[in-house]
Amino acid sequence: MGGQLAGAPVVDTTLNPVTATVVIATTGSGRIDEVVGIFTRDPAATEIVVILDNPTLALDEFRSRLPPSDKLRILQNEANLGATRSLNRALAVATGDIVIRNDDDDIPVANRATELVSYLREHPDCDIVASFASGLDLHFRTSWSIVGPTSDAAIKRALSCKNIIVHSSIAFRKHSIARIGNYDETFRYAQDYELYLRAMRSGLIFGVVPKTLVTRTYSATSITASRRKQQILFSLAARLIHDAENGDVRAAWRTLSTYIKLLLVPDWMRSLRRRLGYGR
Repeated sequence: MGGQLAGAPVVDTTLNPVTATVVIATTGSGRIDEVVGIFTRDPAATEIVVILDNPTLALDEFRSRLPPSDKLRILQNEANLGATRSLNRALAVATGDIVIRNDDDDIPVANRATELVSYLREHPDCDIVASFASGLDLHFRTSWSIVGPTSDAAIKRALSCKNIIVHSSIAFRKHSIARIGNYDETFRYAQDYELYLRAMRSGLIFGVVPKTLVTRTYSATSITASRRKQQILFSLAARLIHDAENGDVRAAWRTLSTYIKLLLVPDWMRSLRRRLGYGR
């Protein structure tokens, strides 16, 4: 599995040993083999759970594409469940104290798990940690940085206005997220934003590793690009529930105004922004 990565924080497993499960939901596409390969070489990733949400794909064929590793566990859904239900299924079998999320087409740096585990060990009050990220449009080959606030209070203020956290950048304490009910399966899309807002209302603590630890990729077939309006509507639902739970009518009106404007922005304009390197 390799030794300690050069330049990575040291994870001392002799004191307060921490286990970390990487959770990846996939239909068998994307760059799943590359993503899994990176985590197999990261010593802080003690388990990798891959949920194959594609009952028509031969499991042996899929397994043969992935690098062999004792860390790897593959589960195949008997029917297509979608990302949210697949993630909850993965959480149900994950054995790690910490869960590290990664999509099958977002590329982590070599020591991503090590950085996140180290942060959570050094900040025992933190429940959810994210990191900076970079965006990459595969068609136009443009890239940009995705950064944001780093303190709990500032992160929550920003989340109250929009989703500033890349889903593939996060790790969380399994027991903290289990306590608030894991992902809400009502949300086919924007399940990450709904989780963050619910975590805020539940008093969970956020943190950030101020380093770029993952590259979020955009292609014509990615959910962010191909299901944009559905994502916006689910995100709107999450925000309105958040405003309603807080009893904030003014915030609800602001939310409606913001999302109406987002829905009016044509897809070509969003594509142009990514082409110019201004995506998120």
